[in-house]
Amino acid sequence: MGAAFAAPAAADSPDDVNLNGNSFWEGEEVTFNAIEGSSLSGDKVIVTADNGDGSVVKELPVNNGNATLDTGAIGTGTFEVADGSNTTSITVSDQDLTLEPEFDSVSQGDSLEISVDSARTGYNLTLTADGLSTSDLANALGAEASDEDDYVLIQDVSSTDSITIDSSSLNQEEYNVSAGVEDTDAEDSFSFEVTEQSDTNIEFGNDGTATGVLGDHNTITVNTDDASSVNLSVTWTPDNEEITIFNGTVTANSNSDQVKIPVNTHELLKGATQDELIGEESGGSFALDYAMNASADYDSSPAEVWSMTSSFDMELTQGGSNEDRGLFRVTDRSTESLSTYAISQDAYDEISGGNNIAAVAEHGTATDGTIAEGDVLVTVVEGTGFFGYAENLSENGVELGITHTNPGFGGDEVTLDQLNNGLVTNESAGQMAAFYQIPEDNESNEFNVTFDVYSEDDVDEGEAFNPYTDTTESFSESFTVEEPTLSFDSDKYEVAPEEGQEITGTTNIAPGNEIRVEAGAYGDNGFVEDGTGVVQDDGSWAAAIDFSGEVQDTEFDLEATNRAYDDYADDGKLVDEAEGVIGEDVGATPSLSISTDVPSEVAVDEDATLTVTVENKADSGTAAGNISITVDGEEVTSEELELEAGGSQEFTADFDTSSAGDIEYSVTTTGDDGDQDDSTSGTLTVAEEDPGTGDESEGSGDDDEGDDEGGDSDDGEGSPGFGVAVALVALLSAAMLALRRQD
Repeated sequence: MGAAFAAPAAADSPDDVNLNGNSFWEGEEVTFNAIEGSSLSGDKVIVTADNGDGSVVKELPVNNGNATLDTGAIGTGTFEVADGSNTTSITVSDQDLTLEPEFDSVSQGDSLEISVDSARTGYNLTLTADGLSTSDLANALGAEASDEDDYVLIQDVSSTDSITIDSSSLNQEEYNVSAGVEDTDAEDSFSFEVTEQSDTNIEFGNDGTATGVLGDHNTITVNTDDASSVNLSVTWTPDNEEITIFNGTVTANSNSDQVKIPVNTHELLKGATQDELIGEESGGSFALDYAMNASADYDSSPAEVWSMTSSFDMELTQGGSNEDRGLFRVTDRSTESLSTYAISQDAYDEISGGNNIAAVAEHGTATDGTIAEGDVLVTVVEGTGFFGYAENLSENGVELGITHTNPGFGGDEVTLDQLNNGLVTNESAGQMAAFYQIPEDNESNEFNVTFDVYSEDDVDEGEAFNPYTDTTESFSESFTVEEPTLSFDSDKYEVAPEEGQEITGTTNIAPGNEIRVEAGAYGDNGFVEDGTGVVQDDGSWAAAIDFSGEVQDTEFDLEATNRAYDDYADDGKLVDEAEGVIGEDVGATPSLSISTDVPSEVAVDEDATLTVTVENKADSGTAAGNISITVDGEEVTSEELELEAGGSQEFTADFDTSSAGDIEYSVTTTGDDGDQDDSTSGTLTVAEEDPGTGDESEGSGDDDEGDDEGGDSDDGEGSPGFGVAVALVALLSAAMLALRRQD
């Protein structure tokens, strides 16, 4: 919009104005010569208030057939104007004028936008500023100055408009600006301060883009540098018309230069409040000034807007200066999986207090079709696009449910109630979980867990659907409830009179539960000892008990229990019993024992292999550690290994027998405690000839050596081509031939 100096507009010619139900803005001056089409008669015109009492507001003299009315002198309202012969009504209204700068200050060199609002359109706006000449003000407004007026005139201003002040040529000080209308009494004023140009680097994080899933929170990151606050606006420009989606002020904490603002995309475009639209900020705060209601402000539903665009523009401004621009972008939602887990009550207490849903898999186990009474069932959904309305899933076409599938004819369906009164969510991990206690008296009951996200096409009219889903998504898991069970692995245990003696067993209750094992003997050598085992993913448990100092051959009783599940067991008690005895040479500490198989002597180029067998000879317990095999000063094997009780593992190493001499070897095992478990060593002799086979053995060597070399011998003894064995065979053959001839 241009701004220019201009003289006041010339008054209308008297014969142009006929009062006939006219409307005027307060402050307008009108000269007229007729009322209701008839020329003025008499020497005065009477203006009375149209309030029923006929009180005179103003008398206007008639000069040369003309009368002049200053509407600013009579105020606003409806009035009757009469000259004694003719009467008409006129209305005088307040034009109103409001000028409001976008910011109270502007950095020198930046621009400041001032909004201009009035009840009138097409008027001329006048501006003056204290301490600033009209030419300097016109220059700051980008207008041309006039020599004959004391104000800057901006023509043809609409009812909702704006003007922009360029502070480049202004001094660093505060300015008070007065505004008026050329032909009415409407006026207003505002002030702003020009400040020193800031050196701060205010910008959006993440390369200027905030990307999130539609239906979830999309986090805008603002790097505020040294600035304490900055203005954020998110806009959309359909059909070349900028529309504000939301805006507000970002304020950084004193010890932070980055503020993260989670925006709930589910509440966007709905005229949401601060609490509805903005999640928990970090590094500072965001104060919402305005949030668009698409239905009211744009005549479109939020879903219709999202169908037209998946991104909005972002802008950071400070003191009227644009600091950075960015993109607010959303992507489509999806559901990845539904899983069910069994966890212990203790694990539930730990997990449900926070949002560490990943700990469900760490502390529990997949139901795999069954779960025990008393366990806590966890349903875990992995996906995106429902965290913005997680507390109102059903209202948005998302259903998580559990159905009893075998109540039997005439039977009542069992309902599993959620613990924690709702979902536990972890938006950053894309997970949400619901927890259910499996109640007693449900043995053999079957249940089906379902998670459905319904599209609009798959629901009846009036039913809830998900606005972010084009195709219905459905997931399900089934399980059967079992009675909790507990058992020892053996009816009778032999243990050594030492600490750390393991008593083992199995159960079907959830991993993480503790099994208490008590060992008790009575009589002269009586004792009571106990230990605790933790249930593993496979249902096994092992309790270590200290039997140190107990007497040999003492028999004792064993009892394993978990009192938390007593109410769910058929007998009212989850327990198992076994027997034990303090035995001799049992309970040896697991270790890695070595045995070897290796020749003591071979001939040159004859194959020779060191075979090592490592065993855990203990009756129970796992032996873990390292094996090292060294041949001829070089370590040829170094491996980690772990052996269960009675287990073994074999290793081999080949010798280089290409030349005669002695080859030393050694084998060592080291436990996982760093101490040596076992070791052995020896020497393999590689001789020039194969002992006891003479030249025949030598002659069968490598083809490269040839048969001639094979006949040589160090001692020269023996018959060429024959050995002792050959001679014996010949003698036996001759004897048998003689016997046959005699027959």
